[in-house]
Amino acid sequence: MKRKLYDIRKFIIWTVVIIAINVFANLKFFRIDLTEDQRYSISESTVQLLDTLQERLIVQVYLDGELTGNYQHLQKTVEETLDEMKAYAGSHLAIEFVDPFSLEDSIRDETLKKLQAYGLKVRTQQSFQEAGMEQKAVVPGALVQLGSKVISINFLKDGRNGMEENFDQSISEVEYEFASAIKVLTQERKKRIAFVDGHGEAPSQLLDRMFYELANYYQVGRIDLASVPEVEGVEALVIVKPRSAYSDLDKYKLDQYVMNGGRLLFFVDAIESRKDSLGEGIMGLPFELGLDNLLRQYGVRIGENQIQDLQAATMPVQVENGQMKLMPWNFHPLLETFSDHIITKGLNPVLAKNLGIIDTVKAEGLKKTPLIMSSKYTRLKGSPVTYSPDEIRFNTDPSYYPQSYLPVAYLLEGRVNSLYENRPLPLGASSKPKINQCDGARIFVCADGDIILNEFDPKSGRVSPMGLNTFTGDTYANKRFAMNLFNYMLDEQGVVNLRSKEVKIRDLDVFAIDDDSEQIKWQVINIVFPVLLILGFGILRHFIRKGRYEKRVS
Repeated sequence: MKRKLYDIRKFIIWTVVIIAINVFANLKFFRIDLTEDQRYSISESTVQLLDTLQERLIVQVYLDGELTGNYQHLQKTVEETLDEMKAYAGSHLAIEFVDPFSLEDSIRDETLKKLQAYGLKVRTQQSFQEAGMEQKAVVPGALVQLGSKVISINFLKDGRNGMEENFDQSISEVEYEFASAIKVLTQERKKRIAFVDGHGEAPSQLLDRMFYELANYYQVGRIDLASVPEVEGVEALVIVKPRSAYSDLDKYKLDQYVMNGGRLLFFVDAIESRKDSLGEGIMGLPFELGLDNLLRQYGVRIGENQIQDLQAATMPVQVENGQMKLMPWNFHPLLETFSDHIITKGLNPVLAKNLGIIDTVKAEGLKKTPLIMSSKYTRLKGSPVTYSPDEIRFNTDPSYYPQSYLPVAYLLEGRVNSLYENRPLPLGASSKPKINQCDGARIFVCADGDIILNEFDPKSGRVSPMGLNTFTGDTYANKRFAMNLFNYMLDEQGVVNLRSKEVKIRDLDVFAIDDDSEQIKWQVINIVFPVLLILGFGILRHFIRKGRYEKRVS
C-alpha cells in the first residue's frame, strides 16, 4: 500500500513539473545554442529587427541545387540562419530556395536576367567527376522583398579567386547581410549622406559607383557649404579630394555640424600632382586646403609627403629596347594591413593612389583607431615629390623601403571640443548658439582622395568599378571597405557589429580519412561506443533497482 501511494505521489509530482515546464515554454520563448561559435544563434539586434516586421518578408535564395565544397558550407549556413530567423519571425517570414539552372530554358533565361538586373552575380563552381573536372554555374545570392521594395544580397564576397578565407568570411557574414537588408527595408526614412561641393571636390562622374552603392541604403546628394547657413538634416557629410581652400566660415559650419552629432568623413590628398616648370615631368606639391587646424582639433595631421610601397599595383613601364612591361608602381600601394576592427575585418586588399601619411596629435577624450596601414616595406618621400618610371625600374630592393606599417586612415571616436570654443566666430556665421563640445563624435580621416573613386571615360561615358586596376583587370576591395565604413558611421542599432561574428569552418583531415586504422577508430567511436554506453547504462540501472527492491523485501 505504501509503495502504491509513493508511486502515485511521484507520478503527480512529475506531471506537475512537466505541465509547469510547458506553460513556461509557451509564455517565454527561448532557444539554446551549445556550439562554441554560436553558429545556430542570431543576435539580439537581429531579433529586434524581426520584431518590427508588420508585413510579410519574402526571402528567395538562389544558392540551391547540386553544390560542392565551399558552396555547400555557404548554403548550409544560409539555411540555418534563415531557420533561426523563422523561429522568431513566424508567419512574417517566408523562405524559398530556388535553383535557377533547374528551370525550363525560357524561364531560366528570364530569371537570370532579372537576378543580374538586381545585381546578383553568377559564379562558377568546380567539381571532380569520373570524366574529369566539371564546371557548373551557381548564383550565391538572394532577393529580400518587403512589399514593393527589394534588396539583393551577394553572399560570396569579391576577393582573390576562390580563396578559402573569402568563403570563411562570407559564411561569417550571412546574418549581417540579412539583418542589413531587413534594416533598410523596414526603416521609415533613409538616412541622408551629403558630399561637399564648392572647393574643387571630386565630380559626380568619379563618384558614380559610390553613389550607386550607397543609394540602396541611404539618400545621397551634394551640398555647397556656401549655399547654406548651416548643415542640417544630414546624417553624414563627406569631403572627397578637394582642390581649393576652405574658408573660416566653411570650417565653422563643419565644426558645428560635428558638435551637433553629425558624422564627418575626409578623403583628402596632401600632395597635388602637376607638370613641372619645364613641362617634362610630373611633380607633387602640397595642397593649401586650410583644413590643418580643424584636423588637428580632431587629433590628426596629414603629412606633406607621399608613401612609396613595395607592395603595389602594376602598370605598364618602358624597359630595355623600348618594350612595355607590367611592373609594380610604388605610388599606388595595395593596402592589406588593417586594424582589428569590424570595418576592416576580413577585408581583401584595397587599392590607393598617391597616398599620404597621417600622424596623431594630442586630443583628450578621443579614441584614435588606425584602420589602414602601409605594408612592411614602405618609404616616405617628402615634398616636392617627383614621379618617374625610374622609381619602378630601379627601386625594387626591400632595403630601399626602411619603414613599416605607416597609418593612412584613422577612425576618431569620443569627445571632441569645438575649434571655435575660445575663438571669435567668422563673419557670416549662423545666429544659432554655438556648441562647444560633442561627447559622441565619430570622424573618419583618410590621406587618399582616390580610394572611393571610380574611373570615368568622358569619350565613351563608361564608368569602371571602384578599386579597378585598368591595366590588369583586377578589382580590389575598395567598394567593400567604403560600404563597411559608411554602415559603421551611420549605424545606430548595432547591426554592423554582426560583422564581428566568426563561424569556424573545421575541415576534415584528408590524411586521416585515407588512413584505414583511423577510419575504423572513428567508426567505432561514433557507432559502436554510443550503443555500448546505452547498454551499460541499462544494465547498471537494472542492478541498482534489483538491489533496492531486495532490501525492501528483506
